[in-house]
Amino acid sequence: MKVKIDKIIIADRIRKEFGNIEELAKDIQENGLINPPVVTPELVLIAGERRIRACKSLGLTEVEVRVMTVSDYEHQLRLEISENENRKEFSFSEKIEWAKRLEEVEKIKLQERKAHGRTAPGKSTLVEMVPFELNGKTRDKVAKEAGFGSGKTYEKAKLIAEYGSSNIIEQLDSGDITISKAFQMIKEAEAKRDEAIWISEQAKKEAEEAKAQAELTLKLLKEEEEKRNREKQELLNKQEEEHKQREQIRNREIVDLKKRIDELEKRESEKILDPEQTKQISLLQKKLEKLQNEKTSEEKTRDHCRIFRQNMEKKIRDLNVLTQIPPEKFFEGLDNIEWQFYGIPMFYENDIKCIQNAIDYMTSLKKSWEERFGQQKTGIRRVK
Repeated sequence: MKVKIDKIIIADRIRKEFGNIEELAKDIQENGLINPPVVTPELVLIAGERRIRACKSLGLTEVEVRVMTVSDYEHQLRLEISENENRKEFSFSEKIEWAKRLEEVEKIKLQERKAHGRTAPGKSTLVEMVPFELNGKTRDKVAKEAGFGSGKTYEKAKLIAEYGSSNIIEQLDSGDITISKAFQMIKEAEAKRDEAIWISEQAKKEAEEAKAQAELTLKLLKEEEEKRNREKQELLNKQEEEHKQREQIRNREIVDLKKRIDELEKRESEKILDPEQTKQISLLQKKLEKLQNEKTSEEKTRDHCRIFRQNMEKKIRDLNVLTQIPPEKFFEGLDNIEWQFYGIPMFYENDIKCIQNAIDYMTSLKKSWEERFGQQKTGIRRVK
């Protein structure tokens, strides 16, 4: 009987490579369709997909078919295999697909045996599949029928099909490599991948440790800051008050000294000073110079403390930013922080010690990182 080609249902098939369709189409055009495709009463294709494709390439809309009832999935499968296996040797991919379908057949058989008590003998029932594992005997049977020889070779083939690269599968399909060679290639690739994963995980772990240390350092700095803020403020207030008092005393002394020097210089100009009083002018001038130098030095110290404090607060902010970035970027960001301090005021020494402990830890961790992963030399610098 003739049917419209687009009405024929082509389900998932074993054969993926169809050979020279153009040559087959030319033969059909010259000699006609000698062996029609086989379909079920529902027009599901059983055998003849190459012929269907060839007819489509010729622009045909209808094709002669042979209708055949397929009693079960196994019969349909074996009809397809029977048509193809003598025409062209199956490739590795096709053998795998064949074996998968044979396994499905075994599942159906098992299910029918389990369902036999609930249905009439010989009737097929497609209820929910039970869990199924190939035993040794069944596995060997499937392996032999699919063309893999032994069950062990079939197990290797399944692993290759699941984990092998497209390049390996292509080499197997073309016959350039054996299943044993492909299996060995996958094992080697898997070992390299496992090593790369381990290295990556170690790198991530060490970066996370460094990040955690930075977070801990930041936490300790904040706790220390909170604990000492009041004491520092009280100390600063006290120092400020003492400074004001010293400043007032020093200013009065400077004024008095200037006044005294002016008086003595006036008397000296009037020629009424004795030698001892002339000597006293020089001593008073030195004392005045000393007081003025002390005043200038104290002002510079106050400015230095203010700048130092701003510098240290920036380091803490930089460290805080690093705790917010991905671990793998941590060391890169750490290298960009300038950790040097100069002229540390006495009441900041505990803060600097805390930062230094963190830097020592991160420097050793970075050194380990470089030795293992070949990174550039760290730019982390010690506090000075």
